[in-house]
Amino acid sequence: MKYVVLAFAVILICAGISYSEDKQPGKRVLLEEKHKSADVSCADCHKEDPPAQKTPSSSCIACHGDYSKLAELTQEIDPNPHAHHEGKLECLSCHHVHKTSEDYCLKCHSWGYQVP
Repeated sequence: MKYVVLAFAVILICAGISYSEDKQPGKRVLLEEKHKSADVSCADCHKEDPPAQKTPSSSCIACHGDYSKLAELTQEIDPNPHAHHEGKLECLSCHHVHKTSEDYCLKCHSWGYQVP
């Protein structure tokens, strides 16, 4: 009986840890899911259905604004990821829709942005 109670306790602890990890505020959600929840279709970004190529930055800018607007929106972040020395990068350099986004700046720096 002692082992049954122990096994049950271990299962409950593991389930609790698993649940809490799913609800962490820093957990990344694919942009694909964010776009779907905002009723943005594949054709809205790719301009073709079915998509045959990567989305150009012009599609992103049409909804999210140009680089100066993005720099304004992220001005609280130091250093500002949208006002940088690399010039105008393609949005897909950091922001991926169908896989986890990445921090392009980590190639040289160690700031550790949380890229949506």
